[in-house]
Amino acid sequence: MKNTINAFPDSGWYTVFYPLEGQIEESDWRSPVAKPWLKGRFGTKTALTPEGDQTTQNGFWVAIDLTVGKSTRGYTVADALATDSAGSKTKPAVIDDVDGDDSTPGSTLNFNPYIASSVRELPDHLNLKIHKEFSLSKNYGELILNVNLLEEAGDAVKVNLVVDFGNSRTVVLALEQSGIENGLSSACRPIVFPRPGTDLDSLDMDALDLDDAIPDSWFALVEGVFKPEPTRKLSQAVNPTFQKRSLFERIANTARRDRDREVFQSSHQFANVSPAAIGYAARQALSNIETEGGGMSFLSSPKMYVWDDAPLGANGQTHWTMQVQPWRRSEDDVASLVPLKGPIFRFLPNGTTKWSLAHRDAELSAEIDRRANHSRADSLIWVALSILEQAQAQIQSEAWRKGNQMYLRRELGDILLSYPAGWTKDEIEIFREKWEIARDIFLLSRFEDPSKIKQEGRAPEIRLALDEAVAPQLAVVFSEIHHMGDTGENWIELMGRGKGTDARVRVMTLDIGGGTTDTSVIEYSDKLPGAGVDLVCKLLFKDSTTIAGDRLAKDIIERVLLPKLGEPFAANADDREKFEQFFLRQIKRESERQQRLVCTRTVFIPIALQILRSVSRGDSEIVLDLAESGAALKQIDVLNSLGHKEGLTKDIINPIEKLEIEMTKVEKVINEWFTHIAETHARYAGLFDCDLVILTGKPSELPQAKRILSEKLPLDPARIITAKGYFAGEWMPISEEGVIEDAKLVTALGTVVYNAIESGMVPGWRIRSFVDDEYRLQNHWGRISGGLKPLTERDVILQAGELEGETRMLTDSFVGRTRFLNHMLPERVYKLVLKSGKQVMVDVRFKRSLPQAANDEYGISAEGLTLIGAKDAITGKTIPLDEISLKLYSTPLSGEHWQESGRFEVRWSA
Repeated sequence: MKNTINAFPDSGWYTVFYPLEGQIEESDWRSPVAKPWLKGRFGTKTALTPEGDQTTQNGFWVAIDLTVGKSTRGYTVADALATDSAGSKTKPAVIDDVDGDDSTPGSTLNFNPYIASSVRELPDHLNLKIHKEFSLSKNYGELILNVNLLEEAGDAVKVNLVVDFGNSRTVVLALEQSGIENGLSSACRPIVFPRPGTDLDSLDMDALDLDDAIPDSWFALVEGVFKPEPTRKLSQAVNPTFQKRSLFERIANTARRDRDREVFQSSHQFANVSPAAIGYAARQALSNIETEGGGMSFLSSPKMYVWDDAPLGANGQTHWTMQVQPWRRSEDDVASLVPLKGPIFRFLPNGTTKWSLAHRDAELSAEIDRRANHSRADSLIWVALSILEQAQAQIQSEAWRKGNQMYLRRELGDILLSYPAGWTKDEIEIFREKWEIARDIFLLSRFEDPSKIKQEGRAPEIRLALDEAVAPQLAVVFSEIHHMGDTGENWIELMGRGKGTDARVRVMTLDIGGGTTDTSVIEYSDKLPGAGVDLVCKLLFKDSTTIAGDRLAKDIIERVLLPKLGEPFAANADDREKFEQFFLRQIKRESERQQRLVCTRTVFIPIALQILRSVSRGDSEIVLDLAESGAALKQIDVLNSLGHKEGLTKDIINPIEKLEIEMTKVEKVINEWFTHIAETHARYAGLFDCDLVILTGKPSELPQAKRILSEKLPLDPARIITAKGYFAGEWMPISEEGVIEDAKLVTALGTVVYNAIESGMVPGWRIRSFVDDEYRLQNHWGRISGGLKPLTERDVILQAGELEGETRMLTDSFVGRTRFLNHMLPERVYKLVLKSGKQVMVDVRFKRSLPQAANDEYGISAEGLTLIGAKDAITGKTIPLDEISLKLYSTPLSGEHWQESGRFEVRWSA
């Protein structure tokens, strides 16, 4: 049996699978003697039959790392003296640290761990007899691995990543920075997150599953496929020429002797740093998880917690745990969850250590504590790194290059991120910082001299190009103008007002995501007469609210699903109360709380989303097969078991029975949820005299969205464009017909258009942008009470248009913003915090922080507040500003994200 890899030297690691007949016992990776660049293990692979059914194959996995370099190549590990080991004059002595892989035979020998010292030393072809390398049974026959090492025919092609990292789902598009003779669609493809063990070289890049291309944003922490490579101790000769010779040395005319120092280092082999699994891998991990080990092993989108920098694990609070790979589990293991560990600690040893790429060795000392107390905000680094690692593997694959410049290497280019329209500058910069740390870890774990790469401008740049309200609009505007021969004023005159270069059109976007609904109003004009487009974009308004798709999913669970499941308990008052209290009561035991969260994520949310999908498809009735809906059957059993412990006499869910849901109840919930959104945006459309409305985001696919919006908006329904099913044209990536198949794609597509135009990939197009002066002072800011109610004049700190204001309030109180008083629920943004932790009545003065550019051409933050003065309201004593602060605290008004509460209110009357 043969497998073939066609790859460039020094391009990382690759895996292949050899199906084997008969039973096997899964094992951990091992390497042949003196070949640490080759690994193998017995294991299984999940595959799909021609009929689409899932099946499991037994076999033997092989991994080969084609990284080349001298024995000194790698990155230093937690040693303040370690700087650059390139000048080492002695061979490295290899040792094993506490989390290193000590299973490699010969790991203590002084030899080069890489496949070759340089590309020149590699042959053009490798023929490896796997059965002999790993001493496999003759019953398996010959297992051959051919590796063809390709010669580069030209310069490497930069591949930019466009990331729409949502609260519910994520899209990552890769845009090659090259010519687009065959259209933009030929240069843009999705990064996919398929089943673990999928052979990337076997992927058909032109026929990808949208579920793999648009994974869920929540993550699970899972032990890496490979154990961390062993830490090596290099004895490094150092000649301190910067020191003057002593008097004795000058008299004796002797030079200073070289002295040795130890440098602790890890190699660049089998780089696999991020512990975060997303997409199918995360669903697979949670479907069989056992939470007895406690701790937090998964989290809904870390983007919702970008503000939360509090370290975990303090004062008995929860800490991070991870799942052990099943083939490494022992019968003696106490639990399948263990405290977070692995190579991520070589870069982020705890939740408080900070470092920079230029000064990392000095900032990561050898005495530093290893603790799994990272903040929820830090989890964004793990997920960002997981995305970068997956993208790197995919763009290096043969499938990526097939039929598309096969002999040109790809390398990661800039990372373009979108972000919520209502974020303040502080939130935007934290988001950028976390991605930059992920980028730096990515560079350190893979490349020689990453600081030099960064200085030379070859490192990926983290750019916040467009927000989530502007980006989806640009995709549609580009398509509309493209349909009309790339003459901008033709479309603008048709849809807007005025003639020629004086014509203008006002477009409002309503982007309904999972965590936020983002809104923007932009006025467009084309300043280039005739053919070609000089598109001028004037931002009039943008905002975001947390009334979005996740809230609809929660309403479906509480008002439709749970009452349906509670029907067998409803007749008896005692049973009914037990059923209600089972879902509502405060959960005290940490392991049970985590199990409830697992059930929320793997049972209730998949069923709720399947109900909404049925409505989106226009089904006449909703009859659910629970397994097909994506609900984890094992976790249904766990849920039933928990119910029995609480005194429920029947199962909560029968996993083998189909679930019939009443359509009218679902429609009522959707109508009420979207009516509020539509009424708010009807005010916006009238206030800004909009000519066109674009409706995007996954919930916009519900038929009620367009219908209710048409009823409420002061516009002809023909001027309301819904993203789902919209014909973008032949430029459209991820579609053979040029039609948008999933409304989630539009934000990423808009950023692709923006990047392609600014890179000169779209001839005859230019985009310019600026912000209307009146945009900057639009929100009211005020105190937020515990209840869910709109801001009133009595709550206001700053009226719209005011720059400064003062108020009296208790510390630990919340401050939020709203566009309209007395009508809209405010968005919680800040918490007033006293350093001592005491609750004190204070007189405080705030200043409005005006929107600022997000260090990118188009990106702009929302307005914020700055605390400029504080006094004790009782004593009148001034409180120094280093003892009181306005801390970001953008949680829902209910106090916590419901996905992390594990609690529901059964609302019997839908």
